[in-house]
Amino acid sequence: MSDPNPQAQGATAFIRNRDRLDQIYRVVREEGNASVSFLAHHCKVSESTIRRDINNMLAMDSYPNLERVHGGVVISRREEDASLMFDLKFDLARPEKEAIAAEVVLKLHDGESIALDTGTTCLLIARRLEQLSGLKVIATDVKVAEQLGQFPDIETVVAGGLIRPAYFGVGGAASIEFLDQFRVDTAIIAADSVDPEDGITNRSLFEVGVKRKLMEIARRVILVADSSKIGKRSLYRVSDFHGIERLITDRGLSDEYVVAFRERGLQVDLV
Repeated sequence: MSDPNPQAQGATAFIRNRDRLDQIYRVVREEGNASVSFLAHHCKVSESTIRRDINNMLAMDSYPNLERVHGGVVISRREEDASLMFDLKFDLARPEKEAIAAEVVLKLHDGESIALDTGTTCLLIARRLEQLSGLKVIATDVKVAEQLGQFPDIETVVAGGLIRPAYFGVGGAASIEFLDQFRVDTAIIAADSVDPEDGITNRSLFEVGVKRKLMEIARRVILVADSSKIGKRSLYRVSDFHGIERLITDRGLSDEYVVAFRERGLQVDLV
């Protein structure tokens, strides 16, 4: 039997689709970015539907300042402090992050206890930890924990607390209280921004307390950051460089910054 009112049905579908576009735009405006996978879960539709929606939005004047990126969409001319969701930043500076991860593993030893921070560089480090034996690792990122869970020779502890959707880090007061039970040989800390004058700063307050606690419970701290993050400053201060043994970064770092960090007591490893 044919639809008695196809025009009404089409109008309803148009309104429903437009509501979803508005919802997508609201998420991207609030976060500064969004991955296709996150939007698909958020809107309860397929990823292919989200990709079509993004194409439509880019062609419309109603959704200004949108910019497509690999894996998702961002607000163009977004502020420097807008955090990218995990899926969108994973391939940024990927060769540099891989080199940093390889160097970190060379600084570790069989049987160590390690606290591993959240983020894409830390996931790449986690993937290489099976090269060592007898490790005990505290993970503060569910993707990192999932990776470590595949290695039978690594004893993995997952920090409890809240999970930041689409970013996958664990944070909040419960996480900090949980971590206070432990003492580890080495903490590996990632950073959104690192500057010789301003220290380590972060784009989100969510992870700051956990990063500070990881540094507190460790005998030594290794800071990892690719050179694109050096000389930058974000809103939330994590720490100065007191207690940090070394910075591992890539060869894109200028000699001026190398000297400045070494003057502050850090060993600087360029990879």
